[in-house]
Amino acid sequence: MCPDALAPEARAGMSQAWDLARSSWPAGYVPQERLATVNAGARILVVDDDESILDFIGEVLTDEGYVTVTASNGAEALALILAQPPDLIILDIWMPIMDGPSFIRAYHQTPQPHAPIIAMSAARDGAAIAADSGADGFLAKPFGLDALLQTVGAHVSRPGAAPKGPQPRTLPC
Repeated sequence: MCPDALAPEARAGMSQAWDLARSSWPAGYVPQERLATVNAGARILVVDDDESILDFIGEVLTDEGYVTVTASNGAEALALILAQPPDLIILDIWMPIMDGPSFIRAYHQTPQPHAPIIAMSAARDGAAIAADSGADGFLAKPFGLDALLQTVGAHVSRPGAAPKGPQPRTLPC
């Protein structure tokens, strides 16, 4: 593990930070109907070992009309991807069993077309680790509702939209 990663006691405090972020939502928060319609069918895999973060992100994205699936580590995420590929992956960098960089390397070795990956971390060097690992985007923890939705919106393919990133090519026979 990176020496700049959070100490266990700091990681435990992250749950309190997410509860505080959720409490800052405007009273009567209701997802925008337009977004719920546009996002219908986009499948997002959220991978983090902190259950409160999985709950927060899953709740927000589901309210916005996305289909969310969660995993608590990279190994579990790879198994889920083999069953049904996602349109976007939101991934914590530091997790037990299989961390974010190891997951990204393993995922990029799979044959299917690859979904964009948004890495997230509270580590000081998280953005650099994400970029070096091949992530397509980065969210610094803790992040707000607007930052999450803007980052997801910038990376998820909308139904009917042209696919983002390199696509597999068919070779002539």
